[in-house]
Amino acid sequence: MMRRILSVLLLFVAGGVGSLVAQLSQAGAYSATVGTNDVFITIGKKTAAQLLLIDRAGRTVDLSSLSSLNASDSVSGVTIKGRQYSFQVRDSVARGTLGGVSFTAAKEPIFGAFYARSGGYSGVFQEDNLTTHVASITIFPSGKVMILQSNSLAERLGFGQINQFGQITASMSDGAAYSLSFNPNPELWLTANGDVFSNGRRTYSYVMFGAATSRMPNIATRGVVSSGAPMIAGFVVTQYAKTVLIRGVGPTLASFGVTTACPDTQISLFSGQTVIAANQDWGQAANPSEAATAASFVGAFPLATGGKDAAMLVTLEPGPYTVLVGPQGAVGGEALVEVYEVN
Repeated sequence: MMRRILSVLLLFVAGGVGSLVAQLSQAGAYSATVGTNDVFITIGKKTAAQLLLIDRAGRTVDLSSLSSLNASDSVSGVTIKGRQYSFQVRDSVARGTLGGVSFTAAKEPIFGAFYARSGGYSGVFQEDNLTTHVASITIFPSGKVMILQSNSLAERLGFGQINQFGQITASMSDGAAYSLSFNPNPELWLTANGDVFSNGRRTYSYVMFGAATSRMPNIATRGVVSSGAPMIAGFVVTQYAKTVLIRGVGPTLASFGVTTACPDTQISLFSGQTVIAANQDWGQAANPSEAATAASFVGAFPLATGGKDAAMLVTLEPGPYTVLVGPQGAVGGEALVEVYEVN
């Protein structure tokens, strides 16, 4: 069962989250409390879906088999321990039932104060008597933490938080309260080591490893746009679904001395011949605060608050995409099209 639970963690951490090819992804991880159960859902690449839970009353861990979302982004089944479940993912929320009890699972934010620490880390917890436990720690951009620990005799799963100082506290499936100091650097092979306290007492030492990450530089082109002649940028998402920041900058260029900047821009994102997303005013997008945080994370200059520049933060399945940037209205001018890989 340990291997099966680990597959849930790797599914999310690898960045392979998405919905149907050529569609905007449903993007990744959803969590809720259902009765005495902590429920965690991952939606993976090629629509893979899995449900993981902690039964707080029974102090046990349970999970579903790996399934796939159907055409309506729904899935149903029975967990390993016989709990019936079903849910549908719509508008960044998973709604369904578990054991006959309804639930609404909110999506874990793509961005937050802890984005620099987010990722998956694997290693060991070791007791003073040298008993070794395989372990993994997943830190989500929102600051949520999932800890999985197992040896030949038992396994524990827990959810908690990391604070700004790197202190993790987590409530585990066996009732223990874990605390540890963890300041990971995903660029290093040996990520971190230290002590784990269980119910206030030092119980384990830990060693964790993180995989190095790489991110493509942004692509950017500046040119003149008009109502009949937009700028076009093409890019390809390979291997796994990716979160991408796309911007069509016009009026903000004036702050850099561009006197002929397009006063109002719009962007359209195409998969093949189909428009799958569009934006006119970036502040009116579905996730403007996340788009602003993404811009800061990738090193892009900020857009004017309430401005007429266009931007979108989307998660896309592997495939080729095209972005069109043009004026909103009859007045054109100079514009900048940018595409950044964020996650």
